[in-house]
Amino acid sequence: MDVVVIGISHQTAPVEFREKLDFSKHAKESYLSKLMEQQSVSSGLVLSTCNRVEVYAAGQSETALLNDAEKFLQQFHNVNPTEVRHFFYSKTNREAVKHLFRVASSLDSLVIGEPQILGQVKEAYFDARSMTPIDPFFERLVQKAFSVAKRVRTETKIAEQSVSVSHTAIELAEKIFGELSHCRVLMVGAGEMVEIASRSLVQRGVKRILFANRTYEHSVELAQSYGGLPILLPQMDEYLVEADMVFVSTSAPFYLITREKVEAVLSKGKQSPMFFIDISVPRNVDPSIHELEEIYLYNIDDLKGIVDANLQMRKEEAEKAETIIEAEVARFYQGVEKLEVAPLIRNLQDKYEVVLRQEMERIQSRFSGLTAQELLVLEKSISSAIRKVLNDPILFLKGEGNPRSSLERAELLRQIFRLDHKVKEEEDGSV
Repeated sequence: MDVVVIGISHQTAPVEFREKLDFSKHAKESYLSKLMEQQSVSSGLVLSTCNRVEVYAAGQSETALLNDAEKFLQQFHNVNPTEVRHFFYSKTNREAVKHLFRVASSLDSLVIGEPQILGQVKEAYFDARSMTPIDPFFERLVQKAFSVAKRVRTETKIAEQSVSVSHTAIELAEKIFGELSHCRVLMVGAGEMVEIASRSLVQRGVKRILFANRTYEHSVELAQSYGGLPILLPQMDEYLVEADMVFVSTSAPFYLITREKVEAVLSKGKQSPMFFIDISVPRNVDPSIHELEEIYLYNIDDLKGIVDANLQMRKEEAEKAETIIEAEVARFYQGVEKLEVAPLIRNLQDKYEVVLRQEMERIQSRFSGLTAQELLVLEKSISSAIRKVLNDPILFLKGEGNPRSSLERAELLRQIFRLDHKVKEEEDGSV
């Protein structure tokens, strides 16, 4: 069984082209059924994310699989082959297996170690399995990819440190406050950074989030999405006193939070520390508030310094992960080869089981005076001798210490032991 992958990713194609091949806007039944209509494909899946579109397919001919997978991508999206071909990459067999393991383990992601991709691979697999039966080879391959991804996450620190500015800010807040569920948070601004931070806070059990924005409608939308309370931007000052954490991300060209405002909050007897995250450019929080007691302030440069250090750590851990993947690819193919040669081993053993039966029948007919106990001892002796004789050929077939491929070894054994021929008795009774 051969396996191939063909696709595009953030490494090979710009986003405007990846959009042309995006499958997410199509019904899964429509594109998966088209894939399985390809003559060479016995099993396959389609992985479509914002950063990649890949088709994995298994069948009997890698050349036919590559041709059919490329044809499927071009015809389904109605794109010109000459327009798209130079964006594609393709890999076959061991390289395709390695690529799937790297993708599932997030080593091929835009952000190394991000956790979403494994869930996306699993979803693509479950979609494919719901449409058509998966053959044993492809099933074994995908399940192995899942276990490899788990091993990478367990044995390396590839996903331990955040490489998102918003997530890094929340992790810093946890170091200051410990448990965040009791914290009261004021979000000033809108946009992706605010949304990511809000989602992360809700996941940590934060129940009190205030949203202040120049456009009140945006505050309402965010509050509805994350279970918070919308407020008008001019109301921000009066709510500062109850905030433990203030997250600011706006395009205002001046300080929205001044030292005087923070000093006024402290003068009201606020006891708990305050944590300010200012990711605005230009800055919206007066940097001098960091001098005040129990006030912690981090700006975009502070956070990016931490993110860069975390990214470097992930790259170092990725080297360990690559070693794991190389070993797992070899282990996968060792398992596949054992499956491939298992039927031939059974054929070999069955053939000589027939030889044993025939020899015992011949001995019994020639030496009628042998007792049942004597015949049993004789049968066990012959059976033991056959097993010893077959031991070396079986080890050869399993590939122990042999550089030949499983197919080459199987063909040699098939010819030497004439496994395509049935055992028959000659006229003189010999086998």
